[in-house]
Amino acid sequence: QGSLNPIMAYATSYMDGEHYYDTDVNFPMERVTLEQFRSENMGYQWGVPADFLYRSMFTKYAPNPPYSTNDQFLMGHALTLLHDVSVEAGDHDNIEFLSNLWRMRDEFGCKQAQWYPYWENAQYVTVGPAGAYASLHQHPTNGVLVLVSNLSEQQETVDVQLNLANLGLSGGLSAIDALTGDPVSITTGQFNLLLSPFQWKYVWVSP
Repeated sequence: QGSLNPIMAYATSYMDGEHYYDTDVNFPMERVTLEQFRSENMGYQWGVPADFLYRSMFTKYAPNPPYSTNDQFLMGHALTLLHDVSVEAGDHDNIEFLSNLWRMRDEFGCKQAQWYPYWENAQYVTVGPAGAYASLHQHPTNGVLVLVSNLSEQQETVDVQLNLANLGLSGGLSAIDALTGDPVSITTGQFNLLLSPFQWKYVWVSP
């Protein structure tokens, strides 16, 4: 790895994740812990953005077979977006989805927002059951963008409770699925999502 240091000075991004390929393990979260992912795949050690090679992680994993490469591509985001990391496009068919995803993030203003990742945001959000996680972007005027992921092996109704006072939110709130525009029912900062294994949603909560 030391030999990479001078090379990375000229890089704008790097790809990682191929070392998680393991033909003896099916469930992706048995191939890597969240602590490992944070230390190896967020780009902090190199100082450039990371793209995750999702296929190595999700080879053999098929909660609802038959499944396609596109299913693996979408499931990969359940892990990476919690860490504010991108998934490599893989196929040309995925470029439109990625364009819409990052366009939405630009519209919300993620670059101008404060990021509260799942491992240090207990004062802003409570999530259950075990295996479900949420990372937040808090924008000074546009509200909160909540990435909710189910990393468990079964379908779950994920309960998300925002701490409105700590997030600077008050009064009536509206919430939508940030990618589809579908409304999400929210009451005093609380909402529920039914998520299959490695399903995820971005919920945009607005004042």
